[in-house]
Amino acid sequence: MKNIRIIIADDHPLVLLGLKEVINRYGEDKVEVVGEANDPDELWRCLNEKACDVIVTDFNMPSGKMTDGLELISRIRRNFPSVTILVVTMVYNSSMINAIFKSGANGVFDKREELPVLVGAIRSINNKSMTLYSSRWVDKSDSHMTQADLERKLSKRELEVIRLYASGLSGREIAKKLNKSEKTISRQKRSAMEKLGVESDVYLNQTISAIGLI
Repeated sequence: MKNIRIIIADDHPLVLLGLKEVINRYGEDKVEVVGEANDPDELWRCLNEKACDVIVTDFNMPSGKMTDGLELISRIRRNFPSVTILVVTMVYNSSMINAIFKSGANGVFDKREELPVLVGAIRSINNKSMTLYSSRWVDKSDSHMTQADLERKLSKRELEVIRLYASGLSGREIAKKLNKSEKTISRQKRSAMEKLGVESDVYLNQTISAIGLI
């Protein structure tokens, strides 16, 4: 049986080096790293230049033209339908995980998981089955968060703040619109993010988009 050909992508050079080292060490000569990328644009070039079976890619790579992780996954799926996509991330929000799968990923791997498990994940998803790899995420991806769920989790003010934020308004503009201080708006936004389990503005926007709030 031929080796599984892999392209790896991460915007942190040390993480990229670690991924390659783990795959080479635990792959038992059955997997092969054929390409490396530091940003989405470089990943796209690799895909066009090298034949591969599996892409192991970070979800959030802010440099380059394609900074939206969901857009990148969707574009890869449309243009390289035979390639298996394994997303490596620390995202733990169930709506976001579901959105990653919906965009075309075959697997999601928790960066906090034991790294040797990564090779097993690569082998497993090579048959195109959709799988979640994390002891911390057990059953979290089984239910997609709806707007009703969002309304139960957040206060009315928190919901209003993130809806206005998602519409493109800045913290200052939201404060002016709601006749509140910027500090209050910032606090309500931060509280909403904690309740939703998102770690950054990028993930907040993607979660809101996945739910259909905007």
